[in-house]
Amino acid sequence: MSKSTLLEDLGTALVSGEVSRRDVEAVLAERATDASAGRKLSVMQSLFYVAGLILFAAVLSVIGQTWGGGTGLHLFLTVVLGAAVWLIAYVLGKSSQASEVQRGLADALLLTGSLLMITGGYIVTNLIGAYGSVDLYEAAPALFALAGVHALIWVVVRRDLLFLMSILLGVAAVGSLALGFLQTAQAEGDIIAAVIVLLAALLAWTTRVLARLSPATAHLATSYDKFAIALGLLVMYIASFGEYAWVWYLLLAGAIIGVYYWSIASRQRILLGTASVFLVLVAITLSFRYFSAFGVTTSLLLSAAAILGVAMLAARINKRNLA
Repeated sequence: MSKSTLLEDLGTALVSGEVSRRDVEAVLAERATDASAGRKLSVMQSLFYVAGLILFAAVLSVIGQTWGGGTGLHLFLTVVLGAAVWLIAYVLGKSSQASEVQRGLADALLLTGSLLMITGGYIVTNLIGAYGSVDLYEAAPALFALAGVHALIWVVVRRDLLFLMSILLGVAAVGSLALGFLQTAQAEGDIIAAVIVLLAALLAWTTRVLARLSPATAHLATSYDKFAIALGLLVMYIASFGEYAWVWYLLLAGAIIGVYYWSIASRQRILLGTASVFLVLVAITLSFRYFSAFGVTTSLLLSAAAILGVAMLAARINKRNLA
């Protein structure tokens, strides 16, 4: 059957009512879920990443125990050891016949190596000044360099973790420059909060753009969306305790409504949960901030009513649009 014939039959079925728009959307959503099922992080992969984090913590423990050994030893335990760990990961995962366990070990070692490289970058940056007082302007070149290193290694190894880390470090470098400028200018906290929200949006947008340049990374296009949304909402919520509270409350309300809509459009329950959590936080904060004069009991009752309202709203959206 040709494409034109298939579309004509589908159009006829829609007009006659034999097939509804919801039926078509349900089929498309099911196919999208099936196509991405193999891309989601499995429990076993998560365990390998946890092992990678523990291995990194073990190296940090060694660095702490040998603190008097000098910077050369610290660089060896971070940069050199990180490169060696990456090499082992490459050897483990380079074969197309590599088992799932081998690929999991490779991912764990890639994470360990990446964190060691970042720690090495921090140590190198500290050589310019005193430990613990890294200048944001000084950190930006190191972050750009680390992003470039991760991108180059990804070209060879072709693992998702390296691609995503290179984007994260690149955006962090941009953020370091922006926040360094604001720090020098002694900008107000509201401006800093706005910049962080923009950086979260930049992270999600950059990932979408770069991931779609290659079919090999197209499935990573939305990898940072949920993190960026949560970070943006959290920063706006924290900023609402400042001088321009109502401005941030209005922005936060608009953002929460947008996330609700996005959760329906993309059929993602995690976005529904994220929006609901922040709506509850805002409701409880408003109850205690502006109604505490009527007593704690009043604030608690208003908070309980708000939580029940959000729960019913989330349940209704989930039943009608996400079930």
